[in-house]
Formats: sequence, C-alpha cells, structure tokens
Amino acid sequence: MVSTARSSVAPPVSDPVEPVRPSEEFLIFGAPLISDEEEREILSCLRTGWLGTGPKVAQLEREFRDYKGAPYAVAVNSCTAALHLSMLAAGIGPGDEVITTALTFCATVPKPSFRSTLQALPATWTHSSRSRDGADS
Repeated sequence: MVSTARSSVAPPVSDPVEPVRPSEEFLIFGAPLISDEEEREILSCLRTGWLGTGPKVAQLEREFRDYKGAPYAVAVNSCTAALHLSMLAAGIGPGDEVITTALTFCATVPKPSFRSTLQALPATWTHSSRSRDGADS
C-alpha cells in the first residue's frame, strides 16, 4: 500500500452537521438600534448632498468638543486615522516606544511603524531589533 499526502486528511462528512439554532433565531453580532430620529437625520444628510464632510460633521465636532470639555475635536473616517492623529498630537515619533496589547485590531500595530517608533506587544512580538535599553541586538 502506497501512502499519499491525502491519507491523513479526514474523508468528507456524508451527513451535514445540524446547526446549533434555526436560521430564524440566528445570533446577530452587533445589531444596530436605529430609531425614527436616526433615520430622519440620515435622510436629511443625504438630501443636502454632503456625504463625507460638511455642516453635520462640523456640528458633531462642536457638540463632541463641548461634551468632553476639550479645546478641539476632529471627526475622522476610521480608528486607524484616529490612532495616527493621536500619535501626532501626543508628539510620538522616531525612537519612542509604543506598547500595545497583543490582542488587538490589525490597525493598532502599523500606526507606530508609520511614525518610526519602537513597538512592543507584551510577551509576544517586538517590531524593532533594539532592546528596551536602546542597544542594538
């Protein structure tokens, strides 16, 4: 008998596995709660022709700034853009170390790389070959 690479692969299941719950009771992850007020605001925005920026964005920035008691607020299109701006605002740059969690979204790690910083994902991965004391390894 000749052994093949496929011999270690389990044969296809002849009977499909029954789902845990029927499709009518499908577990929805992050279902939005959209009220009539949100629908009115969305339609109002669509009808103005301002889809990416404009008076509604300026209003959001103003109201959020006031709510937080901050001197400034800037609306951006993604968390990736927000991480980039936060590093600029904090003055993080070349040679600075940024420590983040190992369990994170993929956009968390490239932002420090973009700013030429050292990164550390505790006990898992370090972007730089430099040790914590700055010496090359």
